[in-house]
Order: sequence, then C-alpha cells, then structure tokens
Amino acid sequence: MRRAPPLLATILIVTLTTALGGPANAIIDVYPDGWCTVSIVTPVEDPIVEIPLLGQPTLLTVVDEEGLPLNYTLKGDTVVVDAEVADEINVTYETQSLTYKRGLVWSLNVSTTSYSLVSIRLMGDPDVVGLSKTPVSIREGPSYLELTLEPPFTLDYVYTAPPREGRVGDNLPYYLLALLPALAMVLFLLSKRSRNRRFELDSTDMRILSSLAEGEKSLSDIREELSLPKTTAWRRVRRLEGKGLVEVERTKSGSLVRLSKLGKDALKDRGHIR
Repeated sequence: MRRAPPLLATILIVTLTTALGGPANAIIDVYPDGWCTVSIVTPVEDPIVEIPLLGQPTLLTVVDEEGLPLNYTLKGDTVVVDAEVADEINVTYETQSLTYKRGLVWSLNVSTTSYSLVSIRLMGDPDVVGLSKTPVSIREGPSYLELTLEPPFTLDYVYTAPPREGRVGDNLPYYLLALLPALAMVLFLLSKRSRNRRFELDSTDMRILSSLAEGEKSLSDIREELSLPKTTAWRRVRRLEGKGLVEVERTKSGSLVRLSKLGKDALKDRGHIR
C-alpha cells in the first residue's frame, strides 16, 4: 500500500500520540466498487436485543458466538434479535448505501450516533483526501488502511493506482474452466462426507429424539424430563432442527418441538421405534 498523502500523514502523527485505544463497536470493510461489508458484534444482556444497522442490508446473517443462526426481525434500520440463549450476537451484511462517487472521488457517509466508535477498513490502495473529523486511531494492514472514528462522519478517498497487467481477474473464466473437473470432484467428496456425517448423533441427541417419539413437547418439558440445563437443551434442539430431524414451532407461550419425518427415520434406523 502506498504512503498516505500529507493530510493523512499529519493526522497519523497526531492521532498515534493521542489515540484513545480500544476496539470499535462496528467494522465496515469498504471495497473499490463501493460495496461494504458491515460486521457488528454485540454482547447479550437481555433476551431481546435491538441492534441499529449502518446502511440498508442485503445478505444479512445473524448468529451467536458459536455460529448458530438466531431468529430476528427487521424494523426499519434496526434488527431485533431473539437472543434468549446467546452470549454474543454477530451481525454481518453487505450494503452499497453508505458510499457514493463523484468523478474519481468516493465518499463514505456514516450518519448514525448509535455507536461510540466505527472502524473503516479501506481495501485496496486508496488515498484518503478528506475527513470530516480527526480519527481516534489509524493503522495500516496488509491489504487495507483502517481508520477508527467517532460517528457521525464522512470520509473521501480515491483509487489512483494504475491497473496491473496480467491480473488473475482478467483470465478468471479460463481459470474456472480449467478448475471445473477438480471442483466437481471436491463437491462430490464433500457431499458424500456430508451425507455420512449428517446424522451423527450422541446419547443426548438420541434421548431428545426418543422423548419426542411420544409426541410433541415444549422445550421446558424436554429440559425437565431429561434434566438438561436450559442453554444445553435449546442448543441441542436447534442443532437437531438444523439437521432436519425436528421441527420447532415458536409460539407466544414458548417453543413446541416435534419429530420430523427424517427424525422418525433416524430413530427407526437405530431401532428406537418401529
């Protein structure tokens, strides 16, 4: 990456000697085409958590600290997450609504006041040509320039590096054609492995499935019957739901769990039901 221009170099000297330190509340990866990847990590203190979003989200994912999906609803520019058994919420999405371009100059606008700090990672080889306020910190990564600022703020930058000859992207279709046979073989092996591992169940999984063979039960009934901690029971049920072995109906009074057809087949294969 090239050296920052004089404006940025001056800011760098000042901020590195007076930086406040500490992680940002949100991270925005900004790419040369204007698309941004937003990552937000929030600790859970209440069963229902409202998280303000930066920009209009596409490809939104909301998972817990173990990567398991969480139920959520979108309300305007806020995502409301059901985090009853999570310790941490990880929100990730793509957006193009934070940036715009005039001529050669790109601008990034973060207007929220919901976060104390936001880190911007400018990917590629940009020159920062304007900032609405002094960054809290600046650091240079292997392929990006990261600036942490207190919102709201605007940031202007340009990509002035000439295109490199012989980039992989120029010949990407040819590389893909050459890799198709190998890719097909990898997909086949992964599919076979996935089928073999799909129904790997331990004794706790089988106890839950066997309990549901008697009929539909609430999550609290399963916990009491099997003497399982609340968090363990819910994570196990969600994992079984992800494998397609149980179906979960979420009602106002709680979650109802029942065996799916695949769950019944799994019990039959192991001789637990006829």
